[in-house]
Amino acid sequence: MSDIKALITKLYAAFLGQFTGVVVVTPYAGCLSEFVRDFKADIVMVDEACRMDKADILMIVRHHDPGLFMVVGDPRQPGPFVHENHGNIVTNPFKEIMERSPLERALSYGVVVKAQLAWNHRGKGSLACLASELFYRHSMLCAEGKDAWPPEMLAWHEWLKRHCPSLIDGSQHILVELQGAAVEKLGTSSFNMAHVQHVCALVVLVVAAITEGNLRGLDGKQKSILVATFYKAQQARYMEAFDNMVSAKTLTREQRRLVNVRTVEGAQGFAADLVIVDFVNSTSPGFTVPKLQKTRPPT
Repeated sequence: MSDIKALITKLYAAFLGQFTGVVVVTPYAGCLSEFVRDFKADIVMVDEACRMDKADILMIVRHHDPGLFMVVGDPRQPGPFVHENHGNIVTNPFKEIMERSPLERALSYGVVVKAQLAWNHRGKGSLACLASELFYRHSMLCAEGKDAWPPEMLAWHEWLKRHCPSLIDGSQHILVELQGAAVEKLGTSSFNMAHVQHVCALVVLVVAAITEGNLRGLDGKQKSILVATFYKAQQARYMEAFDNMVSAKTLTREQRRLVNVRTVEGAQGFAADLVIVDFVNSTSPGFTVPKLQKTRPPT
């Protein structure tokens, strides 16, 4: 096995040595000695820079010497993650400073080229202009028009409206409150079985409509359902419940593959035709309040 790994390493080095194109890596992988030795980049672009602390940025600068170094990020996003305390004994006195990324600091000194997205090519339906309204002062245009609803989205809207007649035209959002749903604790995490049961029943209806061909994936892609929750304990309950539904033949294995269960933080960058967000807590916002406070409002 060690000989095979050595040969793969040599093959990888030979490939990088003659490759001309774009290589996408994480900051850590892009600074490994083998990678830096075998791949000499002419342009280095660092994305999501406002989520990176000074050590991450300096690590990239230290290991690369390109002709152009470009750092891109959105200062309105949360900054680098910093541990607030260690064992609830010692409070980090530099927390506030460390939560500001180098890019945000550079922006405050006026040494950053300011730019913003001009066109939204991925937004569909009522979500098409949401980013423009929230973050770009209505200046980002929708490539397909703000009223452009693909046939697939219209089908999903009609299906939702049959199950929720109060859903207004032009909206794809339904808020469900299960009053009195009990929240239980598992260590420091929380779960809510009433929510799990409600969502599982909804998923059965959705996958049945998908199987019958009434609901299709956007742009001809595989149909998908995302269940996102703020708590890992609730995520585990959902995964267990869906697997049990397969054992009970309530769902087929193919239907189960349509459902992806993630935490809200783990769902970043993930897209699905139907997204179900479970807040778990029904009487208080729980830990989501300080999380939301870290999201900087547009200025």
